[in-house]
Amino acid sequence: MLVFTRVAIGLLAVEMLGLSASAVDGVKGIVVRPKQVAAKVQGCTIAEPKPYGVKVGDVIELDYTYPIVPGAIPQKVSIKQTPGGAIDVSPIGVRMIEVPMMVGASTIAFFLDAKEVGKETVTIVIDDSQYEYIFTVK
Repeated sequence: MLVFTRVAIGLLAVEMLGLSASAVDGVKGIVVRPKQVAAKVQGCTIAEPKPYGVKVGDVIELDYTYPIVPGAIPQKVSIKQTPGGAIDVSPIGVRMIEVPMMVGASTIAFFLDAKEVGKETVTIVIDDSQYEYIFTVK
C-alpha cells in the first residue's frame, strides 16, 4: 500500500515537471524520512531497514518510536557506519522529537547527511537491537 503525504505529492509533481525540489523558492533540499515498520521491541516502530537511494546534499532522518512503558523505553542509542565517507552523521545528530500534547509515545530521530557519491552501510543500535540501512548516494 502506498501512502503519499501532501509534501510527497508536491515533490512528485515538481519532479514530473522536470524541476528539482531546490527549484521551489524557499526550499533548501530534501529530507528523506523512510516509513516506519515494526521494530524488534514489541510496540515500537523503526524507519524501515532496507537499501535506499539518496542524492548528495540530502538529509536522512531515521525515526524510532516507542511507547512510554517499562521495557520499551530505550536506555542507549548509537550509530555505527562503514568507513565509506558517503554518509556522515549530521551536525543535528540524534534528537528526541517532541510533539506538544502527544502523550504515551516518544520518538528518537537519527539525522544523517549524504556527503559524497558512493555506497555506505549505517547501523542504528538501540539497546541490544541493530537495524541496518544501505545508502547509495548519487
